[in-house]
Amino acid sequence: MKDQELVQILKKIATDYKTLYVMGCFGAPMNDTNKKRYCNNHEYNRKAERQAMIKAASADTFGFDCVCLIKGVLWGWSGDTSKTYGGATYNSNGVPDIGADGMIRFCQNVSTDFSNIVPGEAVWLSGHIGIYIGNGLAVECTPKWKNCVQITAVANIGSVAGYQSRRWTKHGKLPYVEYSAQTAKKSIDEIAKEVIAGMWGNGVARKQLLTEAGYDYRAVQDKVNALMTRPTTTGDVYYDYLKASGFTDYAAAGIYANLQAESAMKPTNLQNSYEKKLGMDDATYTAAVDSGAYTNFVRDSAGYGLAQWTYWSRKQALLNYAKSQGKSIGDGIMQMQFLVKEMSKALITKMNAAKSASEATKIFMLEFERPANQSASAQNARAKIAEDILKKYGA
Repeated sequence: MKDQELVQILKKIATDYKTLYVMGCFGAPMNDTNKKRYCNNHEYNRKAERQAMIKAASADTFGFDCVCLIKGVLWGWSGDTSKTYGGATYNSNGVPDIGADGMIRFCQNVSTDFSNIVPGEAVWLSGHIGIYIGNGLAVECTPKWKNCVQITAVANIGSVAGYQSRRWTKHGKLPYVEYSAQTAKKSIDEIAKEVIAGMWGNGVARKQLLTEAGYDYRAVQDKVNALMTRPTTTGDVYYDYLKASGFTDYAAAGIYANLQAESAMKPTNLQNSYEKKLGMDDATYTAAVDSGAYTNFVRDSAGYGLAQWTYWSRKQALLNYAKSQGKSIGDGIMQMQFLVKEMSKALITKMNAAKSASEATKIFMLEFERPANQSASAQNARAKIAEDILKKYGA
């Protein structure tokens, strides 16, 4: 989609359509069926005041949240009240189902300097995202102010009479949008590492996204292949993946040690205490989630996978990512891709600045993994694993 097309559609939604902030909704009209669906799809929507708003909405009102507004438009939303999602097709056009914080990580030329922002760029602050439309204005969907899709002023540029103002943290170009005024691109090395981390999709969709963003697909893929095959002498695909993703040996060993402590590096690992409770072992649980026979993966509170994902929102995000990649929930590389995507840039920088595997292990344990037992003895036990891993696989 071209930048100006995105801008015009968003402006039209904000000015010409009835909309309502509905968490997890990417343009569905509020007919009776959709009202029932979205009154129960998310804990935010289950609040009494939000349910009242959803139930009171007319059938020609369309529901969005901040990132789902952007995804909905990129997925083909057309304002068709006869379609379940207003004409949008979930997870289409090479655009993955990701959250606001994930979307800014996918962006190119991300900057905190708003003097060089161009229309069609994403504007972001933690947990929230919108699109800049020019003249100091953005389109965002928020429960604040009008409780709908609305045009607001970008306070980083200045106030605009007649509009509420919001100060954003960063802005960047979406890889799914063709910008008329392209700026400097990332290096082939940087893009290859993003591909390895799963940020550019797979197959034909990846080729299309890279080409549309102005990159030489063959050159990027050759670099990906080189990065993925270069460290194979370790014999461990997970350590290799971390190294290919740009982590130092200390950081890779620290992450690996924590995952080893959590799951014994088994991506289908179901928390032991839940096997008896659920009547399933690792293999049957994984198969049941993949097939859809077991539908409580998100809410069952059972630790699962390499990182023993437990909290419902993280398990939901993991499940969404697995589906977007066409992978089993128990696919190890998919889980490693997701784990790297979950890590903030600040944490990655801190991990790579660690002066030892022990230091990196404790950073990851206390700032990312956050296990129940964070005692000094538990930290030292994981640090010992990291030192052993470093000796075994480190350069």
